[in-house]
Amino acid sequence: MAGCLVSTLAGLLAARTVVAWTPLVHFDLDPSAISRDAVVPFAGLGPAGSLAIDALTCLVAAGLLVVLARSRTVAWQGGLAITAGVMAALDVGLVLRGDFENLWRGSAWVSAFVGAGALAACSAHAQAARLQRIALAVFLSVAALWLARGAWQLVVEHPATVAQYAATKQEFLAAQGWTAESAQAQTYERRLMQLEATGWFGLSNIMAGLVGAVGVACAVLAVQARRTLALPSAAVLALCAVASAVIVVVNGSKGALAACALGLVAAWWSRRSSWHARVAVLAALILPVAAVLARGVLGESLGERSLFFRSQYWVGAWQVMLDAWPWGCGPDAFQAAYTTHRPALAVEEVTSAHSAPVDWLAAMGLAGVLMTAAWVVMLWGCGTDRATDAQHETSPPTATPQHADAREAWMVSLLGLSVVGVIATLADPAGRVLPAIGIVLAAVLARAMVGGLASLDARALRTVTTALAVVLAAHAMIEMTLWQPGSASWVLGVIGAVAMGSHVVPIANTVRSTAVVPTGTPASSTGSGGTVQRWPIALGAACLAMIAALQGATALATVRQERAVAAAAETLVENLFTSPARARAGEQLRTAVEDEPMLRRHLLLLKSADQFLQAGLAEPDPARARVWFGEALDSARAARDAFPFRSALVSAAIIDAMVERGLVGWDQVIAVRSDVLKNDPRHTTSWVRLIDAFGMAGDEAAARDAARKALEVDDSFRLDPLRQLPSGVRERCRIVADVR
Repeated sequence: MAGCLVSTLAGLLAARTVVAWTPLVHFDLDPSAISRDAVVPFAGLGPAGSLAIDALTCLVAAGLLVVLARSRTVAWQGGLAITAGVMAALDVGLVLRGDFENLWRGSAWVSAFVGAGALAACSAHAQAARLQRIALAVFLSVAALWLARGAWQLVVEHPATVAQYAATKQEFLAAQGWTAESAQAQTYERRLMQLEATGWFGLSNIMAGLVGAVGVACAVLAVQARRTLALPSAAVLALCAVASAVIVVVNGSKGALAACALGLVAAWWSRRSSWHARVAVLAALILPVAAVLARGVLGESLGERSLFFRSQYWVGAWQVMLDAWPWGCGPDAFQAAYTTHRPALAVEEVTSAHSAPVDWLAAMGLAGVLMTAAWVVMLWGCGTDRATDAQHETSPPTATPQHADAREAWMVSLLGLSVVGVIATLADPAGRVLPAIGIVLAAVLARAMVGGLASLDARALRTVTTALAVVLAAHAMIEMTLWQPGSASWVLGVIGAVAMGSHVVPIANTVRSTAVVPTGTPASSTGSGGTVQRWPIALGAACLAMIAALQGATALATVRQERAVAAAAETLVENLFTSPARARAGEQLRTAVEDEPMLRRHLLLLKSADQFLQAGLAEPDPARARVWFGEALDSARAARDAFPFRSALVSAAIIDAMVERGLVGWDQVIAVRSDVLKNDPRHTTSWVRLIDAFGMAGDEAAARDAARKALEVDDSFRLDPLRQLPSGVRERCRIVADVR
């Protein structure tokens, strides 16, 4: 039973890495950009699917705790991670629930911590070594799907994208206001031509870091098990390591390369003792932080930008944390908060601070402190002595032949891979061929991994798991790996599985002192002096079941709402995107929000505003256009509490359209652009627009000040020429600024 639950839990956590995620399935792009037969252009899942997986994850984790309660064995490290997940659920559900985006993204973090904690809690189980092999086999073998998709992107998708750009280059550049010789166009082309594999993560750095971790684990495992591993299994592990190395090199992620190098060094270093392994894990946490802080001190004096930008993210995140303490700004609200607090030379409006602890502290406040503590404790457990069959299991290790035990563990791991395959197919029915091929490859890789792990002694197993943990820990300190829902679930799950094999202290009762815990270890050696009680475990399972019920109920409400959103998309497609159809779709989206008020899904209001705006732009009748523009403003302003910056930007676009048609005065442009600048003082487009607005209003002094400010702000983006104003606009600003 425990093995099946562990495999299923690992499958649910790993399945997030083979799904592309979007806040809105039907309106992630304007439906007018797709064909009549493809109303849903996004090949992935939205919040409803994410919440459903969260509910299943928490439910399976609760079931695993029930199994552990029967034997009264739960490691406290796992209990801490579960507690962090519960506290995060309280923060997201009670404090940050003012907007649905915080709710569903925070729920993904909750389920990731709960799942990782449930796995780590199994380290006190009698069959911890076997359970660890099952979990690691599921987590690591899913990389076969990533490699298959990455290869497809490199060989097919990227060349097609480059060819399309080459065919429409002039039209694209004209739409952006760039010339072929401009710095913006050259920078864009350079980035477009970069050959990258992103998998389902959407970001090459995340893909490189996770694939690199799997590659290092496969390489170290192949070396450690070389005397006992069958040749086909060794070849599979070697092939996976080579393929992973190719992806890392092609993506060119410096952070991933450095993390992999640290992992290989840690593999050699950790062979000496468990304390050496702990030092390696600690170094993986400290060295990236030291590098970023040192780079921030050096400033612009060096040409290197990656670490320098991260130091800027951390400075801005610190201000966000102070401003939003003690509850945090929310998982989805970091970008808006950072835009307000970012340093003067920061050129990006990032959604993540690119460091797990920094992200959690800024987004979750006090709950983030507990999440960070759980993360560090689980990593610390990765450096302890490893559990082996001879150490943990009550039956003699020779009772079952090693190959038979490995075969049985592999067959159980196939349950988790089946979960991955089912979810991948549900997310993208049209693209099910690639996941099907990947699952077959994953099954082969899982067989090799289970066989290799089963043949290792304690020292060799410590070498493999420490190398894996070091790569993931180091990369998570400088990348947004633990912010993105898919990668966060996988990384936390892997760390929970690695910590599963350590010798740990179970949760115990301090009253009795002579009993023996079920693991075969005398109670006196646990450091607590008593038998393990069931009530803390049962309480934890009940909390997880309650969270799962709430997530499931929210998922059902979201499904109902997404049906209304799908109906709005159908309205557009079936009526050929006419102005009345746009207005009708905008009304349907707003009604979808009103029909499910508990969800507070303000993002739909912004999409409603956009549809009303498009209706007004395409409407020749000024009176009717005024009505639809007014409806657009109403929808945009209704989202102000959750999205003050985005609401202001949408309102500015609506007012710009109205002033061009003579429906409002330039004073409205001044007001709305000033509102935008309250949220982002460095919004160059708004400063440029204010030049025109003040000029049309006859206030030449204010227009001159706006022009000077526009030039000043534009210069602050000098670290990224792509963010600077086109040369023609910049020259116009200079002319206005020089007028006396």
